[in-house]
Formats: sequence, C-alpha cells, structure tokens
Amino acid sequence: MNTPSELRRGAASPATLALISVCVLVAGFVLLGLRPGRESSGPEADSLTVYCAAGLRPAMEKVRARYEEEFGVRVNVNYGGSGSLLSTLRGATEGDLYVAADVAYVDRARELDLVDEAFPLAIQRPVVAVAKGNPKGIRGFPDLLRQDVRVGSANPEAAAVGKCLRNELSRVGKWEALEERLATMKPTVNEVANDVKLGAVDAGVTWDATLVAYPELEAVDLPELSGARRQLAAAVLRTTATPTSALRFARYLTARDRGLAELKACGFEVVHGDIWAEVPRLILFSGAMLRPGIAESIAAFERREGCEVATQYNGCGILVSLMKAGTWPDAYVSCDRSFMDAVEDGFQQPRDLTENDMVILVAKGNPRQVRGLADLGREELRIGLADPDKSALGELARRMIVRAGLWSAVDAGADVYSPTGDILVNQVLTGSLDAAVVYRSNVLAHDGNRDRLEAVEVGVDDAVAFQSYAIGRETDHPRLLGRLFERVRGSTARARFESVGFRWIGE
Repeated sequence: MNTPSELRRGAASPATLALISVCVLVAGFVLLGLRPGRESSGPEADSLTVYCAAGLRPAMEKVRARYEEEFGVRVNVNYGGSGSLLSTLRGATEGDLYVAADVAYVDRARELDLVDEAFPLAIQRPVVAVAKGNPKGIRGFPDLLRQDVRVGSANPEAAAVGKCLRNELSRVGKWEALEERLATMKPTVNEVANDVKLGAVDAGVTWDATLVAYPELEAVDLPELSGARRQLAAAVLRTTATPTSALRFARYLTARDRGLAELKACGFEVVHGDIWAEVPRLILFSGAMLRPGIAESIAAFERREGCEVATQYNGCGILVSLMKAGTWPDAYVSCDRSFMDAVEDGFQQPRDLTENDMVILVAKGNPRQVRGLADLGREELRIGLADPDKSALGELARRMIVRAGLWSAVDAGADVYSPTGDILVNQVLTGSLDAAVVYRSNVLAHDGNRDRLEAVEVGVDDAVAFQSYAIGRETDHPRLLGRLFERVRGSTARARFESVGFRWIGE
C-alpha cells in the first residue's frame, strides 16, 4: 500500500497539474463548440410584438429600426401608458415583450402570471414641464395652485408618471389640492408634454427624460417629488410563441452598446447592462459535487436564452488554482464557502445556495461494520479520501478528522486520495475500497447507488459544506448570469438539489 507521502512524491507538481487542468479545460471548450446536439431553442420569430410605455417612444424607435436592419426581424411596437398596456395584456393572447415606465407594473404583471424574465433599463424622475424661460414663474408647489396657472397631468390609472405623481403627493397630503386644479388628465406622458408645448396648459408633470425630445420646454424640480425615482423595466411575456427570439431582442434592448446607448442619448439615466452578443458564450466553473443539482438547469437556460454555457466541473482546489493562475470564469459555484473566499477578489458578492453533509460511504449492509470516524483508522480497512489540495471535500474532510484527533491514523492508512468524490463512489462500488468520506449527494446522485451503497453518519457537528455562487467582476454578461442563477434558485432546481441530498439555503 502506498503511503500518502509516496503518493505525493510520485505526483505531478502543482504547476504541472495546473497546466494539465488548463489543457483539459480548453479541450472541453473545443468539444462544447463542436457539439452537434444542443437541443433546439424552438422556432425563430420573423416578427415580434412589443407593448411599450409611450415615454420611451423616441428611444424605442431607434432601437427598433436598428434591430430590424441588423436581423431582418420586424418589431411591431404598441405604445401607451404603462397601466393601460397592462390592462390590455391581461386579455391578450399574443405578444412578446412588455416595457413599462415603472418596474412596479412589471412586478404586478408577474403577480398576474403574465411575464417571465425581467430586464432593468433606466431610471427616471418626475418634473414639472414648463415653456422655455418659465413665463409663468413656477418655482414650487404653491404656484401650481394659482388661479392663473393651468396644470396638466397624466391619468394615474393609465400612465406611470401620473401614478407616481399621485403617490408622492398623497404621501405628503397634497394630491387632493392639485387634483382639484388639474385642467387636463391625459393617458400618456407624451400627451402631457405636447399640451405644454402647444400652450394648452402652463405646466404639466412629465418624466425628466421626456423633455429631451422637447427643446421648447424646460424642467422645474419640486421638493415634493425630489425623492421620486422610478426604474424602467422590460419583461418577456408568457404569451410569446418564440421565447428565444423575444429574449434576444430584450438582450439587445438592454445591452450597454446597443439599446441602452440609444436610451442614454435620449436623456435616460441607464443601468449598467451587458455587452451585446447575438449568441452569448459564458464560462462557468463549478465544483463537481454540484453537477447533479445544476446541470439540467444550465441546459434548459441555454436552450431558452439561445446562449452557450461552457461548464467546467472539477475539484474546487483545482478550480481555485486555475483562477489564481489567471484563468477566470464568468461565474463560479463553489463546493464550500472557504473556496469562494480564496478567490473573492475576482467576484461580486457571493450568495449561499445549499449545504451538504459529509458521510462515510460503505457497501450496502455495511459488511465491514464501519460505525464512525474512529473506524477509519482501522488497519484492515481500505480507506479513500479526497485530495485536500484538489478539492473542497478533501480539505473539509481533513479539517474534520484533524479536529477529531484522528488524522495521523487515518492519513497513514489511506489507500486513495482522489480529486473528486465521484471517483471514490465508483471505487466503493467496485470493491476497491471498503469506505470513503464523501458528500451525501455523491451517494444519492445516481438512483442505482441507493441499492448498492449506504451512508454512515460521521457523528460530528461540523461535517457540512456550504455551497455558494458568485458572478465575476469582469464578466461582459452580469445580467445574463443573474438570470441563470434565478433559474438555479428556482423551485424546479431546488427539488432537484434536495432529491440528491442537498439542503436548501438559497433565497
């Protein structure tokens, strides 16, 4: 039997292991690029129907024209107040995208089961629009109540800006006073601005971005509205027959170098969006233990979004070595928080997902009568452990055994140090090992294992690993990855994780 020191003397150096791992990684990506069998994402659309808040019309028309020219897909846009459009959508049987002037409408549409994926666009705030030079001298709210000032507003039931105005003034007890003085109440923000432009009213409440298209007008800020900021958002409609095409246009609309650039030119304070790619390609590093929980979610995401996710499953020690050597993925799902902590500078704030117990794996019936950690030091047993330098499982198992005061005996008697728990499972299945320390999910990942293997509890409190995920700081596609992890945190994925022994701690 080889001792651990002999095994390590005969092993490749860390630098060589890292080089081999990079080669394997690159080869895997080549194979992914050549794979013929990526499941169809469904039919492609030759036209799309968008329901869009009227205030976005100048920017949306530019985006629509550019998209039609680049891709030959006709984009039909129905403009209206966000509230009116939402009412229309409640009875609609077709449509691909909903773009609202306030994310609250998208949230409501989600409650009504009308939309799926949501995309933030920009921020806007309400202002009082007046003619250039402010001939009526409107400086504050009391001026809107003067007898010589005609004031216009959008209908709070139809348009986001009207609803925002009503909510903000109601909060400070001033809405009823203004409502009594309103000369007009229009269905869209554009119509309010047009009334001011034509002199039908002396002042009207619009969005700040709306006035970019009206050089004849200027904005007056009211203290009562100073804290009012609303986020514009788009969402894919459940009525779409071509979700991949709808998502592609939504990505185009919200790409920082496509649609968001047009919104910014039209005066909107845009969010930080993704870089445009017709077929986005992502690199995801994941601890091997997580494959049973996330693989199907990733495949479904690829099909729906029309993107490619090259996932490298491996021991977290190897993955961390790759990252420290300069090979950074777009996102990382770690086997334990400690391995996420080791590369935290390369990622946004990590979020917990699941937890997983370590157990002692033995053959069904436990023929060697392994009862707990202390038995791993028995000389007659063939014991397998994960390699502490290559995997989270190995490092966590080592820490656990050290704390139990058993490391010298267990380390001296170990027959195998494996880079992943899956290899240890196979060796217990074939009878090469009598026992191995693995994750509970390693035992339950394949239905056939349950009839041939069983898990012995280690009997210590700290025999648990916490899985987390994070998006890379330098990725070109943070929004796309956010939607991927929304799917990974969904109810279907949760059931999948729990079926193979993980405990759910994600939101």
